[in-house]
Amino acid sequence: MDYDSLTDQVNTEISSHVSKGTDWNAVPGGLEKVSGSAKGFAWGMGSGNLWICQLPCGGNWTQVKSPSDSTLRDVITDDNNVYALFQDILAIKSSDNTDEWINIKLPDSIGKIISTSSYIWGQAGDKKYKLPKPGMTGNWIPVTDELNVTITSASSSHLYGVTSDGKAMVTDESMQTSWSVVPEFGGKYKAILGDADNTAIYGISGDNSLQRCLNGKCQGVDTKGYTPQNITINPTDKQMWMTTTSPGKSGNIFNQSLATDYTDIL
Repeated sequence: MDYDSLTDQVNTEISSHVSKGTDWNAVPGGLEKVSGSAKGFAWGMGSGNLWICQLPCGGNWTQVKSPSDSTLRDVITDDNNVYALFQDILAIKSSDNTDEWINIKLPDSIGKIISTSSYIWGQAGDKKYKLPKPGMTGNWIPVTDELNVTITSASSSHLYGVTSDGKAMVTDESMQTSWSVVPEFGGKYKAILGDADNTAIYGISGDNSLQRCLNGKCQGVDTKGYTPQNITINPTDKQMWMTTTSPGKSGNIFNQSLATDYTDIL
């Protein structure tokens, strides 16, 4: 067998292995959203409350005392902090839950927050605001977006989102450049997940299927028949967290590793 033929077989096998990915792990519990932090904890929101679980989480979720009596709208994490969005404030604390909440006033009725390396982004209908990290000043900066793209995720250096007609879009983390189409994602999408864009980019299509795009090629990811409710990715440990609209035997929380070990193939 010549070298080129052997190389083709190896590449084919690796591609097949990557498309299958790793299996989902069921994590007991019922939450709307889960976000894994680099400090070794997963944060979740459910039933109007905040929850925390030390990684690897076996379902031992502990309720965290809320810093606000208003409605909890979103929760995200980054390398250092957890950010909890309430109807009246943005609350910030260390993601290992070791300090007190710092409450920041909101400039508008923000419904969703997204974290990049330098900013916390907030969306309020068709308006956007960015808050320079660590965010303690509360200096929200309004940003004009003529395309009115809905931001659905971010990596350290890029924002990802979808247009009103479902096109996948990307721009830099500060939105200094224009949005551009992500060509791999054809068709209509509800969300683009680029948190770990140095590994792969994921998308939730209009029919709720999960797609994984790598090197210009997209393949479906098996969600075991469940419909994703929220999906987040921790780029530090390459863990994807998924909550689903209907529960399995132990709840509606699942995770899997994005890392793939090629040792057995090679």
